[in-house]
Amino acid sequence: MRSIAIDVGNTRAKAALFEQQQLLEVAYGLEQEAILPWCLERRQGVEAAIIASVGAPVAELQARLGTHMPSLLLTPDLPLPLRTDYATPQSLGADRIAAAVGGAARFSGQAVLVFDAGTCLTHELVRPEGVYAGGAISPGLQMRLQAMHQFTARLPLAPLEAGSLPPLPGRSTQECLQAGAFWGMLGEIEYTIGRYRQIYPHLQVILCGGDAKVLKTN
Repeated sequence: MRSIAIDVGNTRAKAALFEQQQLLEVAYGLEQEAILPWCLERRQGVEAAIIASVGAPVAELQARLGTHMPSLLLTPDLPLPLRTDYATPQSLGADRIAAAVGGAARFSGQAVLVFDAGTCLTHELVRPEGVYAGGAISPGLQMRLQAMHQFTARLPLAPLEAGSLPPLPGRSTQECLQAGAFWGMLGEIEYTIGRYRQIYPHLQVILCGGDAKVLKTN
């Protein structure tokens, strides 16, 4: 069985083609209008598609895609292969649902912690018995840099180039801003892992999202 998964995030859209649980092809950084042609070019043998969106309207995309294949929208009301212990499930974003379900599927029967380093840094905890326990949301890397510039009078915007690591200690205001955002975010991730491993010593950890590559190397 082939299927297509579409993720419309705050910053970029992604689409992936699967054969059962095997990833065959993925496209990153798609504009919304490019998603449908990408899917239709690969519709041969596809039995279903699912769309996750964190806010961008996708009703038209779902309707147009639905004329070619059964299409679902990922929401808290959709039957999921895990139970949830979340107090406000209707407020749970589709990206966080997808992260929890993906983590539970990848490490069935184990405690798993999924970090998504995108516009925001989120983490989701799934307990070994297959229960989604919740997580946390904090600013992502670019949001941290933007906020320090926007909410102060004199601090500059200090964009961090992909693949570059800010020195620690920073020796200029720009380096200090970059170091605080980057190493602070990395420290948050490491602390969170350590905190949960006090409860689940064999905790599995997944890191995904647009800033995952630069964080993973450290």
